Amino acid sequence: MPVTDGGLVIPSAPLSGSGDVVSGLEPRSPMSLGIEWASRISTLGLEFAVPPLLGHLLDSRLGTGPGGLLVGMVLGFVVGMMGILRIARGGSKPG
Repeated sequence: MPVTDGGLVIPSAPLSGSGDVVSGLEPRSPMSLGIEWASRISTLGLEFAVPPLLGHLLDSRLGTGPGGLLVGMVLGFVVGMMGILRIARGGSKPG
């Protein structure tokens, strides 16, 4: 029997399973899964695109050469690849 503590329900026994899915919850709809993946992919695209754009903006404001753009490209690549690895490992699961 669960114990309540200030409105929170604390299970008295550990949850069974792998820990990713709590038994008793309704399955997620295909629409929610699609929105989750669209969010992941758009975040990944921004991780690749924003640093070079900021580097170009910095170069144009300061009147410097392509140094900011090159640093932004490297930074965007590194951050984007980290995002791909996070998704591949399943580390960006909700909850």
